[in-house]
Amino acid sequence: MVLNRGALGKYDVIISYEKKKKAWHVTTALHNSRYSQRMFDNHVRPGAVIPLEEKDEILITGVVADIVKEDNLNVIEYNMCGDHMHLLIVCEKEELSKIVGKIKAKSGRKYNIENGINKGTCPLVLGERPLVLGERPLVREEYPLEKLPSKNIENNTGKKKYNSLWTQKFGKSEIRDERYLNNAIAYIRDNRIKHHLSRSERIEEIKKEFLCTKEQAFRTEY
Repeated sequence: MVLNRGALGKYDVIISYEKKKKAWHVTTALHNSRYSQRMFDNHVRPGAVIPLEEKDEILITGVVADIVKEDNLNVIEYNMCGDHMHLLIVCEKEELSKIVGKIKAKSGRKYNIENGINKGTCPLVLGERPLVLGERPLVREEYPLEKLPSKNIENNTGKKKYNSLWTQKFGKSEIRDERYLNNAIAYIRDNRIKHHLSRSERIEEIKKEFLCTKEQAFRTEY
């Protein structure tokens, strides 16, 4: 509880609560790079996913850095690995989806703008399904963006939206002890090596701008 003296000399009582922070290993992947139950149920086959180039990985890392610094987030480790991203973040459970959603939305928008993906065509792959008499089989085609569902182009207010860079959902694993935490840090840090990707010096430089220590991440916050 904090007492704050008001303009008339009276005290206002401000109640604040200590945050109940937890450590989370978060993963998110490029759209269609993972096969989900939803895709299986709807007979949708993902098309070929081309891993991001290093310049795009650097661009996305820069967006992550900006968000972490602007929102004073606690990120202990991070890596970008071709077709997926790893984050080790400390926050309240209720904050996690909002944080990851913001990172995915802003980085996806920046990527699309830089690569001019908001215009042109978008690949669509449909899986096998029963055919109606006289109907041609559906195969991979290039669909003009203006013919895709409106959520890919604009919302009800007419504001333009962009194609999704990331999958709709993300993976999360709560880290419950020190040993698991240390293993997660090492796993994320070495993940590019695991996937036979070369070390990106620029990504490592940007990481230094926003990563924090375990002690800093778990400091008391209100």
